[in-house]
Amino acid sequence: MNLSLPIAPSPDVSCCSDDSALIRTDWKPTFPLCWFHTPWSSSRAGGRCLSRHPDFVAAKQERNLQAAERVISDLYTDRIFDLIENHVCYDDRPLVVAPIKTPEINKNALSLAYAYAVASTFGLYVDRSIISKVTYRRDRKANNIDRLVAPTLFEGEVQSNKNYIIVDDVLTTGGTIATLKGYIEQNGGRVICTTTLAAGHGVAPLAHSGEMRQFGVKIALSEATFDGLKEKLGKQFDELDDAFRKGFHYGLQHLTEPEAQYILGQISYCKRRGEDFMDSFGKRLVQARTRAVA
Repeated sequence: MNLSLPIAPSPDVSCCSDDSALIRTDWKPTFPLCWFHTPWSSSRAGGRCLSRHPDFVAAKQERNLQAAERVISDLYTDRIFDLIENHVCYDDRPLVVAPIKTPEINKNALSLAYAYAVASTFGLYVDRSIISKVTYRRDRKANNIDRLVAPTLFEGEVQSNKNYIIVDDVLTTGGTIATLKGYIEQNGGRVICTTTLAAGHGVAPLAHSGEMRQFGVKIALSEATFDGLKEKLGKQFDELDDAFRKGFHYGLQHLTEPEAQYILGQISYCKRRGEDFMDSFGKRLVQARTRAVA
């Protein structure tokens, strides 16, 4: 199948497969886990989670900063700040940055409130000069394929040779973090670690086992998972990679671990149904992209 994807025009991104035009950067094998404080949801009645907090709606959808501060105060875990501190060089004083929109359209106070919580814990500063641009249509109920085809784009000044800590409210597939990381690194900064207040039900099972159980999710694409994509896609690997580079402005090597695991699951799903993966999944990609750029 010759996969042709609708491309949303952007003055900052060239629609080609040249690596200089891509919005994400390569993962380092040593990139740390994305640490989170609480799951998004819980199957246990009264279980500790973000979605059931009484102030969640006001914090997430009504830009209520006081509600967001109460949510963080109730759900944070000291252990997470200990893990972040392992990557903080106080001589360098990294900046804390969150994927926030302009105040006129931003309804979510959680990301910014968590950024200030991290910054105040370590005596750091929040960098509010980088903001996300509304380029694609994507609502709060977007599924994994919608997130793949509608990456968040960013603009604003990056301080060259400066270390950054990326924070967000919820880790779903990690795409927003990966794109913000790409923006910072392509403009001369360095991303040293990432953290979120919560992890969605789709990625929480990927939390690291052992000492950090339910605290860390591997966000950097692993070599084993990338090799698994190559093996399962076979001759279709290059076709899908080219489609991603031209349509979404990042390659399969720039996927997050949860994104790649999702695609591997879709490959297995198509195989069980006796469907050609590129034909079935490709059509869904085109449909999702069309919704995003409409």
